[in-house]
Parts: sequence; C-alpha cells; structure tokens
Amino acid sequence: MVNPEACRNHVVAAAILAVLFAAGACGAQTPPRGHLSLGRSIQVMYWPAVVRLSGQLVTTPAYGSPGFGEDTARDQQIAVPILRLTSPIDVRSNPASKEPDTTTRDSVTIVQLIFFPENPYRKHKDLVGHQVVVTGTLHPSSTASHYTPVILWVEKIEPQVGGSHPS
Repeated sequence: MVNPEACRNHVVAAAILAVLFAAGACGAQTPPRGHLSLGRSIQVMYWPAVVRLSGQLVTTPAYGSPGFGEDTARDQQIAVPILRLTSPIDVRSNPASKEPDTTTRDSVTIVQLIFFPENPYRKHKDLVGHQVVVTGTLHPSSTASHYTPVILWVEKIEPQVGGSHPS
C-alpha cells in the first residue's frame, strides 16, 4: 500500500530541488546551504582567480621529506590537510594569468590546502572533521609536496554557517 505521507515528502523534495536548479544554485562557486550538486560540476579557474569552496576539512597521512615516499624508513610521516569538496569542480586555465596553465582537471573532488606563515595550519586544526568554507587560489600540483592534482593556497578558512563546527 502506498503511504500518502511518503509521497507528499517526495513531491516537496522534488519541488525544492527544482527551485534550487532554476535559481542557478548549482552553478555557484560556493554552494548555498543545503546545496545539492545533482551530479554537475562547478567550473572554476586557476590563479589569479580567487575562489570560495566548501567541503569537509580532513587530513590524510603521507610521506614527506626527504624522499616523499621513496625511502619510507627515513621519510617524515605527515598529515596533509585536504578539503573534500561539497560539489565536484572543473578547473580551467585562466586567461588573465601571465603564465596560463593548460592543465584542465574535471570532476575534482579533493584539493590539498596550502597554508602560509601568516595564516598557519595549526590555527585551524580544530576545524578538522568539520564543514568549512575556504577562500584562496587554485594551482596545479607542481612539487613532490603536493599530494593532489589541484592545490588551494589558503587565504581564509572558516566554519561553514549551518554546517558542523566546533563550539
């Protein structure tokens, strides 16, 4: 027997998705709260474009210097900060760059976060495991210390409003 309440809930959910899709929420660089990607990637550009991306901040173990995995007995074991994206992104070269990168990456779901001395990672360790919004610039992986094909140089990181975050 069909449950009328369950049918009503499905109709309401379909209506909400239709409104989000019609409003263009699926094309925004920072998806609004409650965003569903519907399997579509968000298109963004490499540096110098500044992007705001949302997702879960996690760490993954990796080998660091001196050999970055070539000599696991001597290589430093590190925790690499990674942003697991809420929605996949397609990364394109930027015509505004003096050195345009032609490395197109489609359906990127994770990016390594690169922190700088003025905004060190240690200041944000309490956000690991939580939903965050990160502002910065995207770059292609270019060294042994880059663990994902696309990296994000972090300018700002903050808890996502309405997402899980520390008290």
